[in-house]
Amino acid sequence: TLHGTGSACVRQMTIASDTGPSQPLRYTALAKGILQVDLPLKDKAPGDYSLVLQQYGSVSQSRIGLTVFGNSAEVQKALLDPTGAVLILTGQHLESVQSARIGNRPFLPQNHSVPGSLELESAAVGSTSSSTEVLVQLKDGRQLEIPITPEAPGTVLKLLSLETDLTSQVGEMDVVLGSQVDIPLHGTLHFVVQSMGAFPRSQAIQVATADGALHTMLSLNSPNLTLEDDHTVVGTLDLDKAFGESAFGELRLRAVPGDGSYGNWISLGKLVRRPHITAVRCTNLETPVCVIEGTDLFLATAFSSKATFENAVPVPIGFDGSTLVIPIKTSFRRETLFLRLRDDPYAMATIEIAPANPAGPARTRSQMEGLR
Repeated sequence: TLHGTGSACVRQMTIASDTGPSQPLRYTALAKGILQVDLPLKDKAPGDYSLVLQQYGSVSQSRIGLTVFGNSAEVQKALLDPTGAVLILTGQHLESVQSARIGNRPFLPQNHSVPGSLELESAAVGSTSSSTEVLVQLKDGRQLEIPITPEAPGTVLKLLSLETDLTSQVGEMDVVLGSQVDIPLHGTLHFVVQSMGAFPRSQAIQVATADGALHTMLSLNSPNLTLEDDHTVVGTLDLDKAFGESAFGELRLRAVPGDGSYGNWISLGKLVRRPHITAVRCTNLETPVCVIEGTDLFLATAFSSKATFENAVPVPIGFDGSTLVIPIKTSFRRETLFLRLRDDPYAMATIEIAPANPAGPARTRSQMEGLR
């Protein structure tokens, strides 16, 4: 928006630079002495430009200086190392940061920053004790004032990868989880996290359920936690040994520096238990049934021969037996049996079962009674 006298006398307006051709601009008179100009900056390179105004009845031109900026750095957090010598900025387009200053102490960017953050080190001795803000100097001349977040950079973790090695008992059928967020209790958790600042060797990682009832601590003094480099930590955890048979619900982790403070929680997923199924025998003669054998069958809430769970058979409330007879019709070829788990009723798990037996599975008298 341009403000000035003689705006009604403007005949045309262009945008020009030292390196490219001029381009006509569209403008609108909003009021006396006020012009609104549309600037086509989408494909313009950052740098200095001029608005060139040509008036009616004049051969001379008026020029107004204009600076076009590049992508602006979006700084989300400013974290100061406890020593006061290292500053971590997190956000986007941080490559446009030239330097920073806290109080009268300057900081310069380093080359070993992790993605999504920029590490700056103090370039001179100075005081930062009374400062609560960072003055960030951008390469295009702009400045940003960012409040210092009261967190140590080493406690700010980012989850890079997460996977689980399933553990099954001998003779047990695989119950495969269908949800990407479900974590099986009977397995070994492998994760990799990265800290914004250097990960202190005295710092631990706490893994816990969301309610805090079950938790465990991993440290660099144990084989469960290993430094890959100054910022990257590789962890392993036997979930069954750490939490026992009754653990379920959201699982998360955080950094524990050991000074009485804690980092923010990172959600890993939902911890779920699976029934231990040793056999599934099905027949389609007379009354179609499947006999499911195993332990902890109550950890399933329903079984179905279809992924849509049409005509699903629920597991009776309070059931605690080792054999469950369910009236389900299956085919005479190898197929998949679908089940819902108690710890995540909205997700689906699967079991690969053998073809239905034309002769029918052997059934006890009590099993037959359960079918009536």
